[in-house]
Amino acid sequence: MLIDEFAPARALIPADDSLGLRWTQREFNDSQWLRGTIGIGYDYGPLIGLDVSAMRGINQTVYARIPFVVDDVSVIDELTLRIRYDDGFMAYLNGRELVGDNTPGTHELTWNSGALYNRPDDEAVKSR
Repeated sequence: MLIDEFAPARALIPADDSLGLRWTQREFNDSQWLRGTIGIGYDYGPLIGLDVSAMRGINQTVYARIPFVVDDVSVIDELTLRIRYDDGFMAYLNGRELVGDNTPGTHELTWNSGALYNRPDDEAVKSR
């Protein structure tokens, strides 16, 4: 497992599109971002390690970075992402888009994109 249950995380509620996708790059400096641990969000009490409730009524998007290190990538054939989310997400790895769900199309994603629809709360706490 590359990321444990209480892994450090950083988050930013973007105010505009000034970062573009630079924030998804490995070398990006996120030292001024909010700090905490995963999960990132609000309204799910003990599941939240980095509260971003300040986004409520401001923006539907939060940028999140969860660092991990692989000493020898040659021994990895595949990675599995398990995630709990409410209502949508897009995952990147070193600037490369990996997978998402319930989001506008790739070329339609913006700094303030919202999910296409609300998922039931009981779905948000299930790992996918």
